[in-house]
Amino acid sequence: MKRLLLLSPLLAASTACAPMPPKATPSTPFPPQVMRCQAEPGQRFVGQPATAAVVEQARLATGATMVRVLKPGMMATMDFRDDRLDLHLDDHDVIVSVACG
Repeated sequence: MKRLLLLSPLLAASTACAPMPPKATPSTPFPPQVMRCQAEPGQRFVGQPATAAVVEQARLATGATMVRVLKPGMMATMDFRDDRLDLHLDDHDVIVSVACG
């Protein structure tokens, strides 16, 4: 029993000296991602009231598949979606900024 207790630190130390596994070879990088939503065409909607028709026109102009309308003080998730259009409104429901994500 005493021999086992004396040998256990030696066994633990010997496993720390085990060889490291070989380094992984780098694979091909992911291709660059193209945003499905393009905010630039949506900039023409800044200053317009956020009616259902205007929101839909902005969605179509930017190529987004969904729109998130954000009013002042409204909480929003921080997840990134390249197919989502974000319309930021003021207190009078007028679009003040357009962004994708």
